[in-house]
Amino acid sequence: QAVLHGDGPLLILAGAGSGKTRTLTYRVAHLIDARGVAPWRILAVTFTNKAAGELRDRLQRLLGAGESPWVATFHSTCVRILRREIGALGRGTNFVIYDEQDQDRLVRECLRDLDIPEQVLAPRAAAAYIDAAKNRGVRPDACDRNTVWDARGADVYARYQAKLHRANALDFGDLLVETVRLFEEHPDVLDRYRDRFLHVLVDEYQDTNRVQYRLTNLLASRHRNLVVVGDDDQSIYRWRGAEIANILDFERDYPDAVVIRLEQNYRSTVPILAAANAVIGEAGLTTALHAAGYTLTDRDPDYVVLGETRTYSFERITQAIRLVSAGARFIATNPDATGPSAEGPMLGAGVSRIASYQRRVKPSQVAPKREAITVATLPAMKAVVAGEMVGTVKI
Repeated sequence: QAVLHGDGPLLILAGAGSGKTRTLTYRVAHLIDARGVAPWRILAVTFTNKAAGELRDRLQRLLGAGESPWVATFHSTCVRILRREIGALGRGTNFVIYDEQDQDRLVRECLRDLDIPEQVLAPRAAAAYIDAAKNRGVRPDACDRNTVWDARGADVYARYQAKLHRANALDFGDLLVETVRLFEEHPDVLDRYRDRFLHVLVDEYQDTNRVQYRLTNLLASRHRNLVVVGDDDQSIYRWRGAEIANILDFERDYPDAVVIRLEQNYRSTVPILAAANAVIGEAGLTTALHAAGYTLTDRDPDYVVLGETRTYSFERITQAIRLVSAGARFIATNPDATGPSAEGPMLGAGVSRIASYQRRVKPSQVAPKREAITVATLPAMKAVVAGEMVGTVKI
């Protein structure tokens, strides 16, 4: 079904060992062989050079010698585009690409220029600040300066970018950021690429960051033949800016999307799968929201109480969701409590769609028994997002 899907957006939710690479390979081959799509009009993006090489090898075995589709990582895709088009941004096409060692050297220069001792702001911390900003697509002049640390980080970031520009250099984050800027500031350049790519396929979509998300949607915005493959239980790159919301919100971005699940694991034995699922089931909110078969026992509380504090424990919120999903009554003592501290951890837990739900209940209102928590109906969402579960009571 995924291979034969026609035009329009497609979300393939594929667990480990379910054959997603095979599915992508045969999907591309079908587009070329059966539907007559020219290979140069297909873009397939992966996260690693190894994955891209494997996909290219499989396609060559299926299709034989001849013209190949554009199969590459996000970064190498951006390099190819920028080598041709970066002149529109006033940069030379012979730019150099700085690696981590070059980046470390340049950050240390910036710290010295700004008279910031390394004991106050370590080079590694400054580099991490810059990298995190670029993963979000935030330029130096748009950085928050709410704290002394943020202000110093923004100053280093601004100096760092100025030095890169003078050296006609880009770091790895710039490859993505500058490509998105190129497309957004020069629609004529964007038109050439979104006209060219009739079909766009992205692997490991759950690991895309905000800039990769924007880039993908820009390239697919003309024909809307976007196929993304991912697994929300395998998002492991939050530390480098990956946003699980990108895959969770795909159906919001593309309401007409077809969703296909590849749930049969062909790689592991039953005991291994059982152990893995048990670990995932205890790991966090994404699985807790879809937990099936859990029923309340005599040891479980009849009521789950969320308090008024703005801080909360990830484990306690997970427990609250599981209990209320199973039928415990839900009491919110402060459903309107909000706080910016809730946004990051909850988004990282994969519950951005819950965080956007605006239903409220009055203080101390008890949700009807067995009202399940889902992305569509969540009793007292504000309390779950912002409150600490201060206790449970047995009635």
